[in-house]
Amino acid sequence: MKKSILIPILMLAFLLMASIASADVVTILPNANGDEVDWRDEIPAVAHYLNVDEGSSHDGHTTRASESWIGSRDEYYHFQDTSITGCAISNVRVSVALMVDNPNPEDYGFLIEIKTGGTIYEGTCIYQPSEEYPYYDIFNEDWAVNPADSQPWEDADIDALQAGIGFNTCGLDGRIHYLTAIWINVTYSCVVAPILTTNASTNVNSTGATLNGFLSLNGSGQTWVGFTYDKDGSAPWTNNVTVSDSQATATTFSQIVTGLDPNTKYYFQAWANNSVGFTTGDVLNFTTGANNDPVISARLPADNVLWQNSPINISFDVDDADDQALTVDLYVDTGEHVSWSAQSNDSSFYYNTSYAYNQSVSWFVTMNDGVTNITSSSYDFTMWYYPSLSSPSPSNTESQVSYATTLSITLDMTLDCTNNTVWFYWSDDTLIEKVENAGDGLVSTSAQELAFQNSYSWYAVAGNDNGQNTTSATYSFETESQENIISINASQFTIILMMCLFGFWFYVGYSSEKKSGGAFMLFAGATLFYIEVILLPYVSVIYVIPFISPLAIFIILLGIKKFLYTEPEDTKTRD
Repeated sequence: MKKSILIPILMLAFLLMASIASADVVTILPNANGDEVDWRDEIPAVAHYLNVDEGSSHDGHTTRASESWIGSRDEYYHFQDTSITGCAISNVRVSVALMVDNPNPEDYGFLIEIKTGGTIYEGTCIYQPSEEYPYYDIFNEDWAVNPADSQPWEDADIDALQAGIGFNTCGLDGRIHYLTAIWINVTYSCVVAPILTTNASTNVNSTGATLNGFLSLNGSGQTWVGFTYDKDGSAPWTNNVTVSDSQATATTFSQIVTGLDPNTKYYFQAWANNSVGFTTGDVLNFTTGANNDPVISARLPADNVLWQNSPINISFDVDDADDQALTVDLYVDTGEHVSWSAQSNDSSFYYNTSYAYNQSVSWFVTMNDGVTNITSSSYDFTMWYYPSLSSPSPSNTESQVSYATTLSITLDMTLDCTNNTVWFYWSDDTLIEKVENAGDGLVSTSAQELAFQNSYSWYAVAGNDNGQNTTSATYSFETESQENIISINASQFTIILMMCLFGFWFYVGYSSEKKSGGAFMLFAGATLFYIEVILLPYVSVIYVIPFISPLAIFIILLGIKKFLYTEPEDTKTRD
């Protein structure tokens, strides 16, 4: 037979077998009168079986067979062949669509009967419920085995089977029984050996591959599928793996195998197994590639000197061209060891840790791809810390800043470094001032002549003699208005005037020997108190009250003494 003709025939055979394997019930209808055809009324008047061959979708009273005499009048029919040779039959159910023509149908029973092996076997008496009158009901009788030999049914038994209706002694005589349909449902299970093919392997690398198969027909029932593989391709196979124990028909199945030798030829074969048999596909092969060693990349720290405050991340990437599962280990000479297992290709690794200032650290990585163990170079770095900047003045969003302010910030070098430098910049990167040889602590610019009521933004950059810079945040402030300056100058003028008056009144009062000198000293003390009140908004209270208040009180007391105890001038004259 030509190949072009054979392939469609095989495909049709597979489809037919699959359809049989997936079915579990077949319905057969009457196709001839049986050995007993005793019922006397047929509508229409044709061969009896033609009136009852519609199955469950019967036409009721339109076509029917009927009998009103009970006695021994039976009606049997032959049925279609099942065409299920080789299958296991688990049940035979005879069903009838029947009506009793009486308002009390439960008085007129009947039997569903079969004839097999030359003998008639009756079911139990059946009675139509009265509430179902005058309608057709469906009644069933089941035989799990052939009653002729008490053995499971066989296809030949079904082909020779007759079934029908009998009366016997199930009820009274004289009522009409209308039979409009009779059919048989045969429950069966056909299990055949599975059919499959071995498909080409995929994803082949140096130590693994994906094995593939296709199950054309699982043969019904539970079906296992899997693969065998080894280096010589003949039984007994070295390796066997089960993929599934319930594989469906017309589906692919695959299995990833690992741990193979690089640059080696392997043979493999798909297999399937069920309760009927074990089948295998063709033997195919593939060759693993040469192994590519994993490599480390994108490592950090990348330099011999690391400028970063602790904690830090030791990080790196591992690439493996074979896309194998990797075991990666990080070793640090401080005794630290971190391991990552079952890592995929192109993985990134991070280890967070802390080290002291000026500490030298050495680290390396080992990578194992299941074939080789690779050790990276050793990478070294020394910890140096960034200088830090804090406590800016003017601080962010500060207002009413003096137009003649200085800019300052606190420098913390963390290290005992020399030649520290701080640069002050406006936000547009214009240099304000460079302060060299700055040490830890407050670093300030000279006084800046700024515009009144204007907004300014500035930042600072700190660097040390190791060449590492730190840039602060940007701080914004607003200068005071000119009116505030004028007000302050007026206060200063008042203070100067009051100081002059204080000096004049104190001198006159102290040097005078008259009673009026005491009054001048009282004026001097009061003036000093007034000067104190003016100074308080501008000078800290700890510098004002402890010095000015006692002096003012002392002068007032001197004035009171002089006023009270100095003799009037006319008294001195009389003396």
